[in-house]
Amino acid sequence: MQNIYLKGDYMNKIIYRIVIMCFAVVLLVTGAYIGLRISDNAVAKENVLPEPIDTVDETTTVVSIYKSEDKDIEVTYEDYYINCKETITNKNIEFGTTKEKIKEKVDKEYKLVEETENSIIFRKEIDSNCPNHFKLLLEKGYVIIYQIVDDEISTIYKNTEIPESNIREELISELKKGIMVNTLEDLNSYIEDIES
Repeated sequence: MQNIYLKGDYMNKIIYRIVIMCFAVVLLVTGAYIGLRISDNAVAKENVLPEPIDTVDETTTVVSIYKSEDKDIEVTYEDYYINCKETITNKNIEFGTTKEKIKEKVDKEYKLVEETENSIIFRKEIDSNCPNHFKLLLEKGYVIIYQIVDDEISTIYKNTEIPESNIREELISELKKGIMVNTLEDLNSYIEDIES
């Protein structure tokens, strides 16, 4: 008899668990359905086009953040290098300003060269070579690149770590005298030639 009671109690527990699980599934499905309906209504409200306006009640005024004399001005800076007679030019646009404001903040070494309605050109003379002049030398068994400032001054630009043992014989004698290059493109070309 006790065995039957245990089986009946066990069956009641199983039925109870099944009822609870069915109830949870019904709640989950109902929640998902309600959530989808709310989401569909929100999307539908976003996609509703506003009704056309027949009349305008107020006058709208657009306020500009620029003053009437402010313009977009192209500013050119020319660095003229006396020793090599080369000019390096940098251009940029100053937005919403005046030529007078630009002139106030320019470095005093720059002189005004040209001025038009929408552009200003400043120029500075520098008593040296431009930064595009290099000399490749073979020193202490490695190729070293110097940047030539003027006829007497040069600074180390880069230690290439290219050993003399990796350089062709015809280039070694040239590198011991020094190979002059006048652009970064030429410098990169010589480095590739030395490494090959």
